[in-house]
Amino acid sequence: MGVRNYPHFLWTILLTDRETPPLAPAATPSPALGQNMNAPLISNDEPPTAAAEAKLALADPRLAELIERIGPCPLGTLRRDPFDALVVAIVGQQLSTKAAATLRERLQTRIGAARPFEPGHFRPYSAETLQGAGLSGAKARALLHLAAVVERGELDLAGLAGQADEAVIAALVGLPGIGRWTAEMLLIFSLGRPDVLSMTDSGLRRAARRLYGLPDRDDEAFQRLAEGWRPYRSVASWYLWRFLDQPP
Repeated sequence: MGVRNYPHFLWTILLTDRETPPLAPAATPSPALGQNMNAPLISNDEPPTAAAEAKLALADPRLAELIERIGPCPLGTLRRDPFDALVVAIVGQQLSTKAAATLRERLQTRIGAARPFEPGHFRPYSAETLQGAGLSGAKARALLHLAAVVERGELDLAGLAGQADEAVIAALVGLPGIGRWTAEMLLIFSLGRPDVLSMTDSGLRRAARRLYGLPDRDDEAFQRLAEGWRPYRSVASWYLWRFLDQPP
């Protein structure tokens, strides 16, 4: 189960959601992005992605045009609660942004939960109750399983911040309703990791075809292109997603 056919929905919700504020920045500044690729895109001095945008603009003329046209990338201003972000991701799978937001609101009403979602919000409810909000049985079971393993301490979401990208993905993939794509989106939008490239994201591939003329389903060509975006492939991905939303 995944959302590869709707690559914009998660970042759109996380960047525009006003129901729950981002987590407060850490008490001490994060290391510079070039020094620690597990460090989030957060800075106390300059715009968080300024260094990334400058490097990408020098490395890729097409990205330079997008950065000039679109403006600063807001990824570094966010540190969303990981549990809430995973709930949002599961709820919105295979839905448009608007439908996902409607279903999320119905779920909140059904279980009487304020945002951000917490594991304890789901404890009193059965899958049938969640389905009454419009969720499929698979999504309802996935949410209950996620809440249960987090509450029991079997999945330490807070501890993910200190783990390498692939370790985070390994900890999440295999849980019901969570595949690699969802884990990668969590790395980008919740943990603020700067160098994540989702090879299965259809939006990125579509943007790459339109911007660079890459062949369809050519993984090697896409990987070669993205090598030039290191160590800021998350930021480059954001600009490609935004490119798809620009008028022709």
